[in-house]
Amino acid sequence: MLYVGLRADEEERRGIFWSGETVFPLREWGWDQADVWSYLSRCKIQIPRRTDCGRCYHQRLIEWKVLDELHPDVFEAAIAQEAETGHTFRSAKRDTWPAALVDLRAELRSGRPVRGETAYRERLDRGESSCRVCSL
Repeated sequence: MLYVGLRADEEERRGIFWSGETVFPLREWGWDQADVWSYLSRCKIQIPRRTDCGRCYHQRLIEWKVLDELHPDVFEAAIAQEAETGHTFRSAKRDTWPAALVDLRAELRSGRPVRGETAYRERLDRGESSCRVCSL
């Protein structure tokens, strides 16, 4: 039996397909996102901000900036990976900012303002998901 933690408010998500029986306890209980956060709060469980998305090519500038601020080791590892592979996580023609993370880090640390930074940080402070792709 496979237990999958999809909530009642995630009807569009199907989970993992396999030949055995799949159980969705959160859906059976009717729990939505607010119920999950409430339960975690009552149990005094704090979920850390995700860092496994730190090398996602969908990241916005502010997400790269916050990653460098909060997890410079992850940012540094991504710089090393770019150097090793000869490829960047960012497209060179995406915007006016440097594509290579080593150059982007220098530009971000120069104090150049990042569009949407205030709104992004406010969402983080409210505990809202910052990812526009996977909503995790």
